[in-house]
Amino acid sequence: VMATVDADVATIILKMVDQLEDSDDVQAVITNFEVSEEDLAKLAAAG
Repeated sequence: VMATVDADVATIILKMVDQLEDSDDVQAVITNFEVSEEDLAKLAAAG
């Protein structure tokens, strides 16, 4: 099952994934979400 999230939730998820990937104790991070094209554009503009 894939979750569809908005730009605000995607921002939170992406920050959490970045923090997990930076940890030496984590070998892999897997997510299962999608973001609309419109929200991706918002993220790109904000980023």
